Amino acid sequence: MNQDPLIVIYFVYGLAFFSMGLLVAMEGGRSTDARLRMALRPLAGFGLVHAAHEWMEMFNVMGHFNEIVSAIYPLVALSILAFSFLSLAAFGAYLVLGSESTWRVSPHHSACTGSHLGLRPADIQRHLSH
Repeated sequence: MNQDPLIVIYFVYGLAFFSMGLLVAMEGGRSTDARLRMALRPLAGFGLVHAAHEWMEMFNVMGHFNEIVSAIYPLVALSILAFSFLSLAAFGAYLVLGSESTWRVSPHHSACTGSHLGLRPADIQRHLSH
């Protein structure tokens, strides 16, 4: 199968997400609505991180990764993809919830952030090392 069209698709797809993330990051602070200003931060993060994932897929299809990178690539790609979609979920949660007081008690927001489980990076690393 000829991979050239797939490479172009990954490049354009990544460029679209990168452009969206960059524009939202640059213009997001201008909103007069505080809730929208807060919600646009994770949306910008989603765009930039998802673009990085798509471009990594493009380089993988092109065969530009050596054996070491190819061995850890699935875990890294999945981690980046999970982070990008968590950012998108946080964007939605900020828009759905009305005020800061509802963020603390809402199961949706805590489910998106993992705060109801008390998850912190150090706890996750300690759990994985056992």
